[in-house]
Amino acid sequence: MSISGKAIPNPKNLHGTSDMTPLPNIDTFDIYNYLITFKEQYLHRQLKDYKNLDGYQLYEAGYVENVELIREVGVIGYCLVKFLVKPKQRKEDPLNKTPFYKGWIVLDTTGPSIYSAYCACKGGTDGGCRHIVASLFEIAE
Repeated sequence: MSISGKAIPNPKNLHGTSDMTPLPNIDTFDIYNYLITFKEQYLHRQLKDYKNLDGYQLYEAGYVENVELIREVGVIGYCLVKFLVKPKQRKEDPLNKTPFYKGWIVLDTTGPSIYSAYCACKGGTDGGCRHIVASLFEIAE
């Protein structure tokens, strides 16, 4: 993956901290602005009632775990947040055979805004799955 033409290291190989205090504030408006770009998945009326989203309900139920902030990704003005989300209906991620869905979110710290995201689930490669949504709400908290 690259940001502004600069490659960043593989997030799997990066280790961070659970201390989120250096992270700029991300709020529901930032999450809305990011998710509304997925026009086929999220409509304005769904996002207006965001507490009914699957991702928000995963967040509320405590499925998000082990959120890590990585401040140094090799590109000034960006940071990365890694996350784990427990599957809601299975014992493990069926693709990777692990007890969590693993993913990451790239944040623009000058905005702040959500630059991109990825989850290892089937629907997460485009950056808009419910595990990413749950993790965004966890970060916003």
